[in-house]
Parts: sequence; structure tokens; C-alpha cells
Amino acid sequence: MLFSVAKPFWDKLSSEQKTAVQAAAKNAAKFNDDGRLADEKSVADALKTRGLSVDTLDLAPFPALADKVYGESDMAKAWNPALMKQVIETR
Repeated sequence: MLFSVAKPFWDKLSSEQKTAVQAAAKNAAKFNDDGRLADEKSVADALKTRGLSVDTLDLAPFPALADKVYGESDMAKAWNPALMKQVIETR
């Protein structure tokens, strides 16, 4: 889920308002994630009741490889390293 506001709007907000918007965005993201996971479980359970097998994939290798590929790309040379570190640490 992506939540964004225009920088001029953001810059006009007080610290308390920014904190409230960030908290609301985190709550909305969690609500969305929980709903999607529940939907996926429901679909998987329905498939299983029909005799199909459902495998769970190990997704852990993906972010590590993606970080490596993106980090070694020519595009990455123009990225702000501190900002990239902040993005990675927000997972």
C-alpha cells in the first residue's frame, strides 16, 4: 500500500498533524495487509477442500536478491545512499 501527499501540503502540517497522518497511514496499511492475508487464506482453504494442494513459498530469498540486483545496477549510482538505507530499514 502506498500512501502519499504533496510535499507543499506536508510541509504545512504541524508535527502533531504529521504524527497523526503517519499513524493513520500505518493503521490503514495494517488493515489492508490483514485483509489481504485473510482473503488469501480463505482462497487457499477453499482450494484445499476441493482436493488441491497449496504450497507455501519461502519468500525470504527474494528481498535479499532484489537488494543485490538493484544495488549493483547503474541506476543505483544516482541514488542517495542514506535514503536507500532508510527505505530498506522500514521493512
